[in-house]
Amino acid sequence: MFLGRKEELKLLNSLKLLDKSSLVVCRGRRRIGKSTLINQFAKSFKNTVQIQGLAPHSGQTSKDQLDNFMEHLCLQVSVPFIEAKNWNEAFNYLAAFTKDKAVLIFLDEISWMAQGDRTFPGKLKIAWDTKFSQNKKLILVLCGSITSWIDQNILGSTDFVGRISTTITLKEIELSQLKHFFKTKKISNYEALKMLSITGGVPRYLEEINPRYDAATNISKLCFKKEGVLFSDFDKIFQDTFNKRASTYKDIVQTLTNSSMSSSEISKKLKKAQSGIITKYLEDLCESGFLRRSFTWNLLNTSKEDKKLSLYSISDNYLRFYLKFILPFANRISDDLYKNSNQDLPIKNIDSILGLQLENLILNNIMEVIEILSINPSTVENFGPYFQKQTTRQKACQVDLLIQTSSSYYICEIKFRKKIGLELKDQVQQKISKLKLDRKKNIKTVLFFAGDVSSQLRDDDYFDFKIEVPKSFWQKSSYSTHSLS
Repeated sequence: MFLGRKEELKLLNSLKLLDKSSLVVCRGRRRIGKSTLINQFAKSFKNTVQIQGLAPHSGQTSKDQLDNFMEHLCLQVSVPFIEAKNWNEAFNYLAAFTKDKAVLIFLDEISWMAQGDRTFPGKLKIAWDTKFSQNKKLILVLCGSITSWIDQNILGSTDFVGRISTTITLKEIELSQLKHFFKTKKISNYEALKMLSITGGVPRYLEEINPRYDAATNISKLCFKKEGVLFSDFDKIFQDTFNKRASTYKDIVQTLTNSSMSSSEISKKLKKAQSGIITKYLEDLCESGFLRRSFTWNLLNTSKEDKKLSLYSISDNYLRFYLKFILPFANRISDDLYKNSNQDLPIKNIDSILGLQLENLILNNIMEVIEILSINPSTVENFGPYFQKQTTRQKACQVDLLIQTSSSYYICEIKFRKKIGLELKDQVQQKISKLKLDRKKNIKTVLFFAGDVSSQLRDDDYFDFKIEVPKSFWQKSSYSTHSLS
């Protein structure tokens, strides 16, 4: 399934117009559609070579990766198998077979390919300088899910400085681009939102949705049957992404199942000393798209970002749903206890996290939020979940999303409830009263909601924007307080 990615394809296609070779890095979490994007781009080439590294497993060696590389290379260029003694030879063969051709070379899961050989990045750099870059019609794409490896060995390496034409970091499919997907499948807005609360905008998960069934049945089949894709994928993506350290990364994300935490709070809950290694693991999880790190800032002076005060939270909807509703019942699911009945499924308590899942959808689509609110992006000074701790001078306060521009504060409340009443108005006003704001700036109140808004709140003009999700994203127009239908 290929959805959206118009800007990414436009960027890739622009490289074909250059009178030079191009080196592209594409990264993102597992299942996010990196390979699908590059394969879509490959359709415009007569000549392509695509080789994927072997998924790590016990006992695997660099020789295994090298043989796999040569086997797939020889198969695609239609020559008998050639054994390469090292990566220098392998890259030389690849360059020879693609010399003087308009060609796309796609090396997928590059970190797996490099497994067991610390010299791999350096040898690839030499091959680029002396061989691949000499072909002005060649585009080489390096793709991977282990973003920390790519950052360290490619993007952050002095070897590749000045050589990379563009870097694409794939995120979830934007909400606006999912309209056609759900409308084609004839799935209602509310049912679509329930599915997005579990899948997020991850293409691999969305393509498993069966339009013949409602959201509850789809979730049951995907999550609470031992054959379900979402039942087993958590272990697979962590093993594939983090290999031998997978259990440590799992322990970290589990601490965040129910709430956001600081790095010191996470260390304390894990009963580990706060150290650089915990910080590194948290950075890896953020780079891989599983966690979000939110900083607070000074509302009177945005240049004063408080680096010491930050919270980590789960940014991936599937991850939180798995930890909250699948993992605690994994043994029952494996024993087929939910095979013939949906009555006792944990999903009956799903309402308890729908608000948090909706927050993720909003925060993961922040640029569309800015567009819907008709904010000029160049005026945005800061944005994100906002929190302040209680001190002698201020009260504790937390705002779901605060967007600060050069002239305004947008105080955003995000609610997914069956009934949203007028009391929300007082709750938001109390939050505003606790914030230290520049009184010269405008204060705009925004409600992102899913569910039923009471008639009192519907008629009240306190909120400057009442934005229904996903409806407003699919219409991509500004929603004022008077446009709620």
